Amino acid sequence: MGRRLKAKQKKSSKSYPCSDGVIRNSSIDGGAMFGFRVARLESDVDNVKKDIHKIKVDLREIRKDLTCETTSLRQGFVKETTTLRKEAKTDFRLLFSAIIFVALGLAGIIAKGFHWF
Repeated sequence: MGRRLKAKQKKSSKSYPCSDGVIRNSSIDGGAMFGFRVARLESDVDNVKKDIHKIKVDLREIRKDLTCETTSLRQGFVKETTTLRKEAKTDFRLLFSAIIFVALGLAGIIAKGFHWF
């Protein structure tokens, strides 16, 4: 009867490698190792949760920094564009008046050449 019991144990028990590299028999010390493995998994999950929380906090800080930087860049852009528009208006008025002056001068020279006055 002892032989049959040992044969059944050999057939039903399986060996699994553990994280420490030692191959353990599941039927002999599986219960103790199972509890240890569960505890280790729980601690790993806790560590992952802490890491995720740190990442979330970092992302919030980065988002705030980006929002502040974007706002300041936008305000600077608006100031620069208004300044450029004012300069463009004055440049356009100056160039347009110069073109009119040159056109009238050329018209006067042409009129003088044809003895119109």
